[in-house]
Amino acid sequence: MDEEVVQWLAEIKRLKQQLAQTQQALQTCKSRELKWRQHYTEEAQQRRTEVRLAAEQLAQAELSLQALQQNFLSAADTPETSQALWQELAAITDLDLLKQQLFQVTQERNRALQTLQLEQQHHRQTQENLTSVINDLVEQLNKYRQRNDPE
Repeated sequence: MDEEVVQWLAEIKRLKQQLAQTQQALQTCKSRELKWRQHYTEEAQQRRTEVRLAAEQLAQAELSLQALQQNFLSAADTPETSQALWQELAAITDLDLLKQQLFQVTQERNRALQTLQLEQQHHRQTQENLTSVINDLVEQLNKYRQRNDPE
């Protein structure tokens, strides 16, 4: 009988040690999970900040583009501008001078078109970057929800 009690006591001791090890492993896993959760939260906050900043940059670029377009259109379409242009053209009697001015105006128009195209390209890139960041954020959010929703 004593031998059975000793065996039972040894088994109880072994099970207690195993339980302690399992509890330690559980605590380690919980602390790791907490660290990963904090890391994920920081990363998600950073992505949200990037999205907000990119959206602000996009809005600012759109406002700048609209302002430039409005200034260009309003300056070109005023009656005073049109009248002054016609007077300037009427005063030109030399065909070579007219060709030279036409060449200068064409160059200026080409530069303005290049600037507009560059601005449009930057606008598209900003939109693509925003879309990419938003997609990444949505994917991360979906992954997070899948991990935390056992269903």
